[in-house]
Amino acid sequence: MPSDLPKDMLKIASALLKHQATLWLGEEAVGIAAEKLIEIGGEKLQENLDHFTATESGNKKLLKAVEDADRYFQQECQKAGLADLSGAFSLSFGTLPGVQVALKELPQAMDTTGLKKAIANALERDFGKQLSAEQIESGANLYVDALLRSIKNLKEYTLPVISQTVFENQTLLLRVIQNQEEMLALLAHFETYRTSEIVAPKETKPGALPPGSYLPLGRNPIFTGRKAYLQRLEKAFFDADGNLRAADRDSVLLTQAISGMGGIGKTQLAIEFAYRFGYRFKGVHWINAADARSFEDIQAALAECGRAMGIVGQDHAEVAQQTLGAWQAQGPRLILVDNVEDADVADRILSRLRGAETRLLITSRYQHWAKTMPVQAISLEEFTPAESLAFLRERLDEARASDEILGKLAQKVGHLPLALELAGVYLRKMQHKNVEEYMDALSLTHPSLSNWRAGKNMPNPTRHEKHIANTFALSWEAIEDEKAQKLYKIGGYFAPNLPLPRQTLYWAGEFESEDEFEEALLDLKAYALLKEDESLHPLLAEFAHALGAGDEALLSTWAKAFAKQCYGMNGVRYIPRLYQHAQHALPDLLRAAELEQNGEEGWFYLHVAWLLTYFGAWGKGLRLYKTALATFEAIGDKAGEGTTLNNISLIY
Repeated sequence: MPSDLPKDMLKIASALLKHQATLWLGEEAVGIAAEKLIEIGGEKLQENLDHFTATESGNKKLLKAVEDADRYFQQECQKAGLADLSGAFSLSFGTLPGVQVALKELPQAMDTTGLKKAIANALERDFGKQLSAEQIESGANLYVDALLRSIKNLKEYTLPVISQTVFENQTLLLRVIQNQEEMLALLAHFETYRTSEIVAPKETKPGALPPGSYLPLGRNPIFTGRKAYLQRLEKAFFDADGNLRAADRDSVLLTQAISGMGGIGKTQLAIEFAYRFGYRFKGVHWINAADARSFEDIQAALAECGRAMGIVGQDHAEVAQQTLGAWQAQGPRLILVDNVEDADVADRILSRLRGAETRLLITSRYQHWAKTMPVQAISLEEFTPAESLAFLRERLDEARASDEILGKLAQKVGHLPLALELAGVYLRKMQHKNVEEYMDALSLTHPSLSNWRAGKNMPNPTRHEKHIANTFALSWEAIEDEKAQKLYKIGGYFAPNLPLPRQTLYWAGEFESEDEFEEALLDLKAYALLKEDESLHPLLAEFAHALGAGDEALLSTWAKAFAKQCYGMNGVRYIPRLYQHAQHALPDLLRAAELEQNGEEGWFYLHVAWLLTYFGAWGKGLRLYKTALATFEAIGDKAGEGTTLNNISLIY
């Protein structure tokens, strides 16, 4: 057989193979399953065979089958005395005009009757004067018989493709096979033929989701930044060749958790990953777990995913179970679980979703996942200055504001993606607003950051809250320990983005032990209210300050502890940090001193007076020193009197 075998011969063999594979599909099944399998999976089977024969391995097997058929055909032609008849009986006759005309009408899957008819018509058209009707019929029968014999040898290679088709159509079969035992027996039978060598054709490309996916949130067309995080997720799920990684012993690779403060862009990152890499999965599915406390709470969401796959039924629990079964049988699946509240909720939910064929990507404000949980945590940070600028530039052109001004705006909101998004929307709509004036007026309570009326109908890719304070409140409500709550409110008096002074926190929080203090800090860090370096994001600091507003007892407790730590800070090792906190807190310290009603707080007045003069507020400091001196004289504290007089003399 020539090495340049005409492609038409392979086309004929491929069409006949698809027809035979459909017959084999029915032969391998039993009862009603055979009829339904052929009806439901026939077209998909042909697509899978196209993919199989297009691979190097599949193409070689098909080519060998055609070559084997040619050898058999030539041998039988000799026996039948047909070998020397005008060269008509050769597999290369596909180059003849009559056959080429017949191939134009060749269906995707040709049965033996159609193939015999096409070959007989071609022979009649090209050799009708040289061959008798009996010879034409004999030659056509012999040709088809040769192909059938060779293609039959491909059955063992085709069975994994058939098996793959069955499992891909399992959800549809579930609708027509009511007998659970029959269904399980059918799957068990085809499971024996499954092999990792057969890979389904990629039906989708980056940016599109596989058929049957359920992701109600659209892709953000101007998604910006997060390149390193996307690469990290890609590396976690796929190897260097883009193949899905197998689960490790503890299933850690199966579950990635994007964690971080509210508004940091966790959901947006998960959505972008799904649209960029979802095509590598059999399906992408979305579960909102915001209100979930148990597995039963997500059954309705699971059922929604199942219905998108074709599973029907009114009972959520039943459809949910069928959906889980389909995911495990038809993997791999990417499951996005949004807004997981905490580790306990995650443990109740994720244990039911995990499996060899599912890969979980969850988002959560909770950050301190136990090492015993099979979760790989990814702590999402704020935008970098470069990402913030690129993000704002997508929304505001250069004529509106310079890079320098936009950089200051980004810094003002702490490079928080949600705040940048809301600010960008506001400025884009309010064209008359001066960006610098807006920046000066910007705070947590500004309309632009708190469900701005004109912005309510703007596109919202994640459908999350457009109110920064309300977003933070979700994390705050998760803090149940009173000492941790008090600690967070105290943190609001300090400068943002600087580690908080531990000594003041311990004194003002009135902790009974170091362990109690550390546990309170861990609570705040776990829900991203406090950074790992024990500093506060600018907007979270403002939120904490607002929580403590009006609590004069808290203000007094904090002010006395902090002023005491700061007094004489020239001798403190970390002067710059404490200096910045003191400078930021000066108005609150002065207000606390003015509100003080206890006539024995001379030392508190002295400490605050010293800070006022330290920062150049000589007049205010002197007045408070005089209040301190009068207090010391009234209670007979000679040491206090002497220290106060000495400090007053330094002012003069």
